[in-house]
Amino acid sequence: MRRARWWSIPRACVVVACACVVVVGVASRAGSGAAHGVTSALGGGFLKKPWMSTTSSAVQTTLTQYDGDLHVLSCVARDRSDDDDVDEKEDGDDERVGVTWVLDGQTFRDARGRFGRGSSDDDDHDEDEDDRDDADGDDDAEERRSASEIRQEERQKARGAHRLHSPHRVTRAAGLVASTIERYFPSRLRGRNGTFEPFEVVFEVSDAPSSPCLQQDYALKHCDFEQWAPIFAFGSAPKDAKLLPPLVPSTLSVLEKCFGRALKAKRFLSDEPGCDFLSYPEIKYSEAADCDNPDAPSRAACRYHGLFSIDAVDDEREYAWDNLIPRVVWRGSDYVFLSKNYEGFKGNALEALRDIAASSNRTRAMESYVKSPDIGPRLRAVLMSKLKPSKFDARFFNWGGTSAPNAEERSALGKHLGVDADKHLGEVEFGRYKYHLDLGGGGGTTWSGVIPKLSMPGVLFHHETIMKDSYFDSLLPWVHYVPIREDASDLEEKLAWAEHHPHQTRQISLNADAWVRNFRRAKNLLRHNYEKLAKPLGERVLKGYLIPFERAHADPKTARVRERAALASVRVDTTTTTTITTP
Repeated sequence: MRRARWWSIPRACVVVACACVVVVGVASRAGSGAAHGVTSALGGGFLKKPWMSTTSSAVQTTLTQYDGDLHVLSCVARDRSDDDDVDEKEDGDDERVGVTWVLDGQTFRDARGRFGRGSSDDDDHDEDEDDRDDADGDDDAEERRSASEIRQEERQKARGAHRLHSPHRVTRAAGLVASTIERYFPSRLRGRNGTFEPFEVVFEVSDAPSSPCLQQDYALKHCDFEQWAPIFAFGSAPKDAKLLPPLVPSTLSVLEKCFGRALKAKRFLSDEPGCDFLSYPEIKYSEAADCDNPDAPSRAACRYHGLFSIDAVDDEREYAWDNLIPRVVWRGSDYVFLSKNYEGFKGNALEALRDIAASSNRTRAMESYVKSPDIGPRLRAVLMSKLKPSKFDARFFNWGGTSAPNAEERSALGKHLGVDADKHLGEVEFGRYKYHLDLGGGGGTTWSGVIPKLSMPGVLFHHETIMKDSYFDSLLPWVHYVPIREDASDLEEKLAWAEHHPHQTRQISLNADAWVRNFRRAKNLLRHNYEKLAKPLGERVLKGYLIPFERAHADPKTARVRERAALASVRVDTTTTTTITTP
């Protein structure tokens, strides 16, 4: 088998004496026991691979009973005996064992953790970094998908899942796990007396976990949680840990690009995040490309990314608190709310729009639906906007169109009833509103959509659902946002409160802006990942190996100076002690 040349080995692996080998196909080891299966996100087929850790039975039980989309990242010893590129033993080889990271039967190809067919070397390719309100798929994706991927998507739709996640989302999460372990668990990756004990990390990257085990009756019969391995979730997760006890809510995957390079760097260089949606504009909004320009290089220019900056507007007076438009604004796709495995599942707006369009009294039909518990929060906000346009400006806007069934009918109904917006609102337009709204979709949250809205001059009405993202625990209701119920039935009530308490509402907006400015700092994002991923890994998978955050990110030069100072101090203390105790 052809081995990777030394210059193709990921830099992070070299730091901890790991060797990541590029293997095309299925990783296996003779004589390691019965093979077990895992569904691959790339091939959509069934890859056979033996788990080699002491907890392999727990991994297999988890994959079997979960009955959903899970992935396994394995860390195994690399067999260096047949390595064509290693002719002589390197220093330290008798104390360290090279390791290979294996994801769903395939090893990583490069430092970004991408592998296999269809992967890209473009470091800026982030099709999932967008707010789930705003992205609705890739125009060319249908042509690129294999038959197995289409079958897998059909299985997902049959289970009521939101949408098929991309291979890039899987490899991004796997890369984050590997980099986190390399940074904070270096001694775990070193062999003891020439041996290395392999381990696995089970994880999922869906918008939200989707398993029949979320249903209590089903779980009692088919899901033996005590026999499961922990599942690290890089999307939204239920606030109630009892719904799926083995689930470990971890760092939201879209944040990885914001601190990923800092996590791998030897020394801390900049406190600026490496992602767009946590960055402030460097030029005036008026200088940016027009979103509606047909000659724009890509749809990315039209996506709602980035933090709002008062320094980027032409006239700051328009964004003063007292000059903001006193209406609630929202734009987003017509998605389902949650999946069918959750009690709060709600379908999209199609059936309701059909009914309203066919009604002889559409206003009365809309009023009836607003009061109904059968519609999702997004449709409720949009209908409230139709009924009370002086208070609400909420409409659907599908970014880049949709390939969903009945798309033409849905589009026609949206235009006919006036519930769909035909024009994008950019930061300049959004920033003029006093009240902003985020509404969860298929995963119950909007991922990266919350933070940009917290940075606006107005205040955020935040959708509180049964789900949470990794950073939600640091946001407080009535301190950083005005809370809205899961069904959004109290939206008008909360608007009335805000209008009657302008000073408190403005202070909430100021608090939110301060939170954003603090959270977005690269070092704080690293700390967030340490708390949400490194510590749980240390508690659930790699006990006893986690090193302190400050030690992991100490500047090498500073660390050497401190080490010399400490040694000098010891010598001084020893000399002093000898002098004192000498007769």
